Amino acid sequence: VISQLRGLVGVALDTRNLHMPIPLSVLVVLAGYYAGGIVGIHLGFPPSGIAAMWPSTAILLAALLLVPPRYWWIYLLGTVPTHLHLVANFQVPEVPLVVMLCQVASNVLHVVLAALALRFVIGAPPRLASLRNMGAFILLAGVAATAVACVVAVWLFLLTGWASDFWLPWRQRVLGNVFAIV
Repeated sequence: VISQLRGLVGVALDTRNLHMPIPLSVLVVLAGYYAGGIVGIHLGFPPSGIAAMWPSTAILLAALLLVPPRYWWIYLLGTVPTHLHLVANFQVPEVPLVVMLCQVASNVLHVVLAALALRFVIGAPPRLASLRNMGAFILLAGVAATAVACVVAVWLFLLTGWASDFWLPWRQRVLGNVFAIV
């Protein structure tokens, strides 16, 4: 069937032909990050403002897994103003700038740790067709990188006075990120 479609369309139906220029790719990823953030904010736990699910990190991780590491800095740099605008305009209660920077720093740490670990264990681009690779994805990106990044985030929240307890915000952030990543 695929070969017949290739003949009709005149192109190969394969992901290798889906490349787009990096600037356009960055804009698409940042738009997805922003839209995912709006969803996450609306699914937040009311008193803390921590999202029950944060799809933005999963979208950014997917981008880093699919593009060469030499371009990561462009995506990560673009994430900062995107996240700041998103949180400043939609998150309630109002978030101080230092906390917004802590949030985006932990998101960046999360995706970089996960992408590096996955590239080391699975290779690049990631092939999740085997149980081993999917298990590595769940353990490394879903659990390990999430737990480490959330420890850093909540520790920064405690330092800034945004949080007074460690375990409740840590659990909320871990669950929100694990759910979105997996």
